[in-house]
Amino acid sequence: MAKYAAVGELPKLVQAFEQAKRASIAGEIVKLITSSIWPREAIPTQWLNEAVVWEALLERMPITAMIRNLGKMTSLGLLAPFSDAKRLIVRKLRDETALNVRAFTARSLVAQKIYARVTATRVAQWSPVGGVVDALDEAFYATFQNVEPLRRAVLLALDVSGRWPAR
Repeated sequence: MAKYAAVGELPKLVQAFEQAKRASIAGEIVKLITSSIWPREAIPTQWLNEAVVWEALLERMPITAMIRNLGKMTSLGLLAPFSDAKRLIVRKLRDETALNVRAFTARSLVAQKIYARVTATRVAQWSPVGGVVDALDEAFYATFQNVEPLRRAVLLALDVSGRWPAR
């Protein structure tokens, strides 16, 4: 446990972080998450394998963080076909206000392609949930309205010769 000099009361966030480091059950972490605004990065690593922790984080998780962690949440069983978490994610992915994020068009396509495969990595293994895959696909197309035209010529060149590096 960290010790601090007597300078008055510590900020609430620092107090909560110290409590999180001493937590012995997932419920303590969930209580800290629900009582303040905590990002995933503030959660001690050992608690990131608990579905209840991710469920608590999901309520206020920004959309880009949410799509980055879909595989992990699915691997923990949080995203099942008829789960509340799946319904919340699908609702967030269909929220046009949330989708109005700069450069989200490409991110949503990459997320959909990665999540849609049955995947096994050193971190997580999951089978994609159909409704989430569909919502990611819809989000990709919905974000086209946010793309601003460049109003200038663009050249896209691809080397398909199979020789790399080009000589």
